Amino acid sequence: METESNHIEIKLDQVVQNSNVFYTGIIDVVHIKNLFTTSPAIYKLSNLETNKLLDVSDYDEYIKKLKSLEGYQRDIINQDKVNEIAEYISDESEYHIIPNSILFSLDAVFLNGGESIEGLIKDNPLQFYISESEPGKFSLIIPRKIISESDKASMKKLLVIDGHHRLRGIVSYLNQSSEKSFQILGTFIINQDPVVEAELFTTVNYKIKPVNKSYLYHVLGEFGVGKREFIYLHYLVRILNESSDSPLYGRIKMLGKSDSSVTIKQSLSQSFLVEQLYVWTLQELNRINRNKTLKRIPVFRYYLYSNSTNIITKVLTRYLLAVEKCFNNFYKNEQWNSDSNQYLKTIGFGALVEILPSIIISIIFDKSIVNKQEKLIEIKIKDFEKYLISIFNANFDSRKILKEEYSKGSSQGLVKSFAIQLWGKIVNVDAHYQEKEKLYLDWFENNKV
Repeated sequence: METESNHIEIKLDQVVQNSNVFYTGIIDVVHIKNLFTTSPAIYKLSNLETNKLLDVSDYDEYIKKLKSLEGYQRDIINQDKVNEIAEYISDESEYHIIPNSILFSLDAVFLNGGESIEGLIKDNPLQFYISESEPGKFSLIIPRKIISESDKASMKKLLVIDGHHRLRGIVSYLNQSSEKSFQILGTFIINQDPVVEAELFTTVNYKIKPVNKSYLYHVLGEFGVGKREFIYLHYLVRILNESSDSPLYGRIKMLGKSDSSVTIKQSLSQSFLVEQLYVWTLQELNRINRNKTLKRIPVFRYYLYSNSTNIITKVLTRYLLAVEKCFNNFYKNEQWNSDSNQYLKTIGFGALVEILPSIIISIIFDKSIVNKQEKLIEIKIKDFEKYLISIFNANFDSRKILKEEYSKGSSQGLVKSFAIQLWGKIVNVDAHYQEKEKLYLDWFENNKV
């Protein structure tokens, strides 16, 4: 009786595009139905080692120490979509096929030729191998031990970058039918680092088809892909969400599965915060309408591109702590961390972000540091309080206005409308604000980075 081989082979063709190499081949889903993973990100707030915001002396170093989350693929599986695919395949009355390729990433050892595959696998049965039979013709070798122990998390060695719903639908079909085989087209990238995988993920899932923006910003930030602004802002949002004394602690819906042990209401999305803050890092003023009252002035651009992101983090942190302090001092019956706080929702918080540049400009001229921008880091919580008390007082109850006029929507138009009301009170504190704003815009134009 012939002994069964200790591995299976999948024939692959090498493809070269602009010096980039990948492989294509036909693979039977039966062999890999338990070997693949979509590597969902897991965001466990209660397991994070957090620092208090005011105790961090260097946020740039703190950011470097933040560990990446586990993966970047979508963690939410649309089971209805999986079921639809399984039903589609099982309908034998029509010509139903899955012609599109599934995109995989994997690590493998390339063989030099002449090695005994059976012997290599006997020595290391938990490793993928690639052998070359002739120029451009390869084989992916999967030891049967990996397949037989595929119930273990460590055996899930095929990362699905695109096509996870199709693949799960096929597996569902196989589990419910008597079929013993289902071939698919597979595209394989081999031995690439996470940055390459992340770039492929964003290209396939963002540029080619829509994806939840929070997932996009997670990839851009965690793997350093894309604009510098997004990379920094991603970590800034994480700091604000993970620091136990942050006014936004636990409030931000980050990428991945929520931590069920944390009962704080997540009322702000990661993508919303990144996009709101991104405006303050733009290079040009062409998005500013000089005839409008509230202007979108990129007050953080200079610091981002002068390698002074520590200043941005500290200033924004102190601003939020000042907001929290003023809120708590005036509203004795509702503290900042209450789930009913409208300022921890899209319109309220968006408006607070919108008015921040105007407050910073006033403080810069208060302290005469317009030409000494590095001294912005010396701004204190009390400096912000001087202006913020104008929106938290008996003469202007911003919380009441927010609840009564803006509690039933979340559009950018409503954010701006409420922000303009707050801005009107803020600039009334500074009789020379318009003159200061014009001087600041002139400084900005002359100090572009």
